[in-house]
Formats: sequence, C-alpha cells, structure tokens
Amino acid sequence: MIITIDGPVASGKTSVARAVSQKLGYTYLASGMLYRAVAYILVDRYRYDHVQLNEPCSQDINEIVDRLRYENELDGPHVHYGNEDVTLYLKTPTVDKSASLLATTCYIHEVLAVFQRTIAAGKNVVIESRDAGTVVFPEAECKVFLTASSEERARRWQNDQAQRGTVVSLEQACMLIGERDTRDMTRAVRPLLVPLDAHVVDSTRLSFDEVVRIITSFC
Repeated sequence: MIITIDGPVASGKTSVARAVSQKLGYTYLASGMLYRAVAYILVDRYRYDHVQLNEPCSQDINEIVDRLRYENELDGPHVHYGNEDVTLYLKTPTVDKSASLLATTCYIHEVLAVFQRTIAAGKNVVIESRDAGTVVFPEAECKVFLTASSEERARRWQNDQAQRGTVVSLEQACMLIGERDTRDMTRAVRPLLVPLDAHVVDSTRLSFDEVVRIITSFC
C-alpha cells in the first residue's frame, strides 16, 4: 500500500509521516530530503547561484541523482551522495530556499518522481511530499493533505530551526513561510494542490498523537 501525505511547509507532515510509518510498519519516504540534497549539492559542489537553480542543467541533475542513495536508518532517513552522508546539511534555511527555487523547474520533478517510485517499488510506503498524491503516486490507496494555519506553521518552523541551533524570530519565520507558500502554490510546474480524493486534516488545534490516530484510521 502507498500512503501519501502532502501539505505545505511546516505542516508537520515529516514527523507525522514518520510516526504513521512506524505505527504501521511501513517504509518511510521523505521526498523533501531528496530535493534538498540535490539543491545542496548544486550550490555547494557545482557552485550554483539562485538564478541557476531556476534553470538547472539536466546533465548536472542526472549526475547528482545517479549518485544519491536513500536509506532509513535507526535515527531516521539519511541521504548519501556517493559515499558521503549529507543529511546533516539539508535542514538549514539556506537549503530550504534553494530547494524551493529548484522545485520551480519541471525536470527535477520528473527525475525525482522516477527515483521515488524506484524506492517504493514492491514495498508498503508512507511518503510525505507536496505532490505525492497528485503526481508521483496518483493511484495511491490512501491520500492525506495535512495543513495548519500559517501562524502555527511559522511557530513550528521557528522551533525546528531553534532545535538545530539557528535562531529565527517569529516575524522572520512568518515572512519565510509566506514566501514559501506563495512559491509553492503559484509556481507553473506542479504547484501545491489538494488531491481530489484526499482526506484533509487541519492540525492547527490537534495534538500530534491525534493527527497520527486520525490518519491511520483512514488507511
């Protein structure tokens, strides 16, 4: 079975998807880590700037994805680039912005969609993304769209950054969340959409355990 959990940035889909996968004994697939990994490598190794991220070279994308490896380890999912584990570099504000810019191009979606389907082949999978239920796995048996108010998502993102040692004011978090929402929902290539057959869950006033219980009840 494929369970897709889509939603906007900081909606809680990453932690929720991981908990749902653990509860059901399914493979957890964090698609956002793949986009961040490619964006990080383009900037750090290929020296891309923000303009180039909007128009990446297809050969560069292919070279990077060919060397990526996604693995679920005891402490969560890891992405390896060749023999190097790049996971620790993927959750910074800079990489978040770079990944969002990269996601405005069509080719990266096509390549990573194939990569994700390869990972999921023959497995029971919970995947969190922004287009898993609409594009990557349109025939998934269970689809969820997880959301929350923009203010609540900004607070969650701020707390997440603080746990990683990055201090961001609530005002900055609200601004960044707003910018990301605008890019994700208005981009010409695969904008953030609610799958027509998805269960919509607003987690603004729900506890984490309540969200997990609701989603597992659907599937």
